[in-house]
Amino acid sequence: VNLNAVRFLHQCHNRLIRVVLLVRTLVDPEPVLRRHRLRELFDEVVWMRENEGKSTAIASRHGILVDDSFVEREEVHESLGIPVFDPSALEALLEG
Repeated sequence: VNLNAVRFLHQCHNRLIRVVLLVRTLVDPEPVLRRHRLRELFDEVVWMRENEGKSTAIASRHGILVDDSFVEREEVHESLGIPVFDPSALEALLEG
């Protein structure tokens, strides 16, 4: 579990910022999230199909994307023009 990600998710919650997890996996992500006690950190979990671009699931142009895939970040940034971040950059988004 990425502790900076957990800190960031709590920071978003404290600021009343909606957080949506976009996940592309072969198995249902819910049991994994619950096992690690992470499910409640997300307002919504969107289980995406293999061929769907993440930009199709992002409704707001006021959001950001945090993703470990350069290809995913590039596609979202080019399609929507929103800021995108690698998980290693989360520390820069944390308060104090």
